[in-house]
Amino acid sequence: MHGSISLIERVVIMAIQSIMSSSESQKEVRNHWLIVFVAAAILVWMGEWGSISAQTDTENEAETILRNLKIDVAPEPNVPIPEVYREPPKIFEQIVGGTPEWKLSYFCKHHESDNLKKIIHEQFATKLFDKKGKETKLVDYTVSSNPAVNQLIVRCPAREDAQAVLEVLRQVDVKPVQVKIDCLISEVYADMTFDRETTIEIENLFGEQVVMNPAGTAFGADVQQLVKDGDYLPAFPGASLREVARSRMGLNIGYLNTAKAGHRFTLLIDLLESRGYLKILMNPTLQVVNGGTAKVLSSQKVPIDQTTMRSTISDYLETSTVYEDVIDSLEVTAHVFADGYIGLETSILLGSKNTPEGVKQIPIITKKEIDNKQNRIRQGESLIIGGIRKNEEYGVVRGIPILKDIPLLGFLFSSEDTENRAVETIFILTPSISTDGRPKEEVMKEIQRKHEPDTPGGLGEMITDPFGFRARDQEREQTVHDAEQARLEAEVEKAQARIDIREADIRAQKAEEELLRTQTEAEKIKSDAEKANAEAQAKAKAAEEAKAAADKAIADARKAQEEANKAKAEAETKTKAVEDAEKEDANKPKAKAEKPSSPKDKPTAQEAKKAKEDKAEG
Repeated sequence: MHGSISLIERVVIMAIQSIMSSSESQKEVRNHWLIVFVAAAILVWMGEWGSISAQTDTENEAETILRNLKIDVAPEPNVPIPEVYREPPKIFEQIVGGTPEWKLSYFCKHHESDNLKKIIHEQFATKLFDKKGKETKLVDYTVSSNPAVNQLIVRCPAREDAQAVLEVLRQVDVKPVQVKIDCLISEVYADMTFDRETTIEIENLFGEQVVMNPAGTAFGADVQQLVKDGDYLPAFPGASLREVARSRMGLNIGYLNTAKAGHRFTLLIDLLESRGYLKILMNPTLQVVNGGTAKVLSSQKVPIDQTTMRSTISDYLETSTVYEDVIDSLEVTAHVFADGYIGLETSILLGSKNTPEGVKQIPIITKKEIDNKQNRIRQGESLIIGGIRKNEEYGVVRGIPILKDIPLLGFLFSSEDTENRAVETIFILTPSISTDGRPKEEVMKEIQRKHEPDTPGGLGEMITDPFGFRARDQEREQTVHDAEQARLEAEVEKAQARIDIREADIRAQKAEEELLRTQTEAEKIKSDAEKANAEAQAKAKAAEEAKAAADKAIADARKAQEEANKAKAEAETKTKAVEDAEKEDANKPKAKAEKPSSPKDKPTAQEAKKAKEDKAEG
């Protein structure tokens, strides 16, 4: 670099010497000056100004340090998760003090171990109540949390208890929903004031020693001196009563006559009108896990000027500066319900110091706060959780009674102080289900684009592109490139979506065919079942008929048996009667010998014969 600098310097010196010693024509002189201009341009292009280097060691070091400290996108480490976290939960047995106990080792996947510890403790602790009704808990197990590795160790008396704890953990340790909340805070403020003050002094009013000066003079000074110094006190003050520095502002219109002592006349009307507005638009964004609380807080120490009037030998104003806190905060707790609605518990605090106040538009500090505990909204929709609209009007007229009411002339004996202000503040929340995040390269590229300067950085760039057109063109080209890349990515996603839709249609068609086949088989099975049911019903009917016939046959057989038993009993009765008759016949000679028998008691031969036949049949 230094060798090239010396060579260029020699070229320039030789060119200048050739011009000074040349006696050629004017055309050759112009050629020599052209050579000098080209050499100077080369020096400028290379960042050199003659023998003085534009890039000193300090500049080189500064550029080197800035280049080395430039924030670049760090490569992904691609460090795999340890295998111990991938292993399934373990249930193992240990012998402690001669007593077996079971332990469960569980690595929490989606929640903190301390939170799951509370759930397990509440679910499996045995609740007991004393005589006074006070609740106590008898713990049959021990739950230990290891936050360093997000692990739970549960001690249980039996393996079944450990299985029950594991089942509960699998049910509650699920991936929570993440909610993105866009908060829009809009504040609009406007203020319009009008102030009219009158100062009047008339000596020897009505030709007598009567002075008309309601406000008097300030600490013995006359009105003329006060008017010259700008420290006069108005006879009919307006906004200066509430704003000390107001008397130094405004347009003074009037008449001052001090030519003759004792006949001085002073009349001044001070007019001041002010209008101001303020617009604030805040758009904080929060990411919060379902059931979690997120808070964004921004605090500033803003300077506030305080003006105090000091009364010593002469009246003077003293100004001091104090610093006050202006805080903007947003605190949101999100709850996602099973029906897709999102509930938000919101606390918003909005502070500002830029609100203009009064005729001097003095900045004041304002604070607006809103708390909303319960609401439900569908994701993607906006909810106006609060709005404040306030309108204030202020008006004061001061003057001499009766004289201030005279048309036109009343302005000389009165003052007016009016103010009208309005403010509106709206809080709008828009919740939505959030994704897992954005790629790191994309975020870092966006941050770098925001922080890169738009103007040229080096001397060469400042000379070749002083207005930054090249940088803007590069930025525009980068924007077009990013848009084209985004379009291509969208096209790829669209094509992938089409492929997914086509595959989904194919799967749906196959599922429909499978459904039709299943329906056909189901109908066939149903028909076979109905046929089998009909056959079963027919067989059941035939069986019932056979059973009825058998029951009837059994009943007939029983009836025949009963009749046979009855006939047998009758036959036995008759047989016994015949035997008795035969026995009587055998004993008849004796009976006749002893006593003649009655023919009525004797059975006939025909009856005896019939009895024998019945006995034989039986």
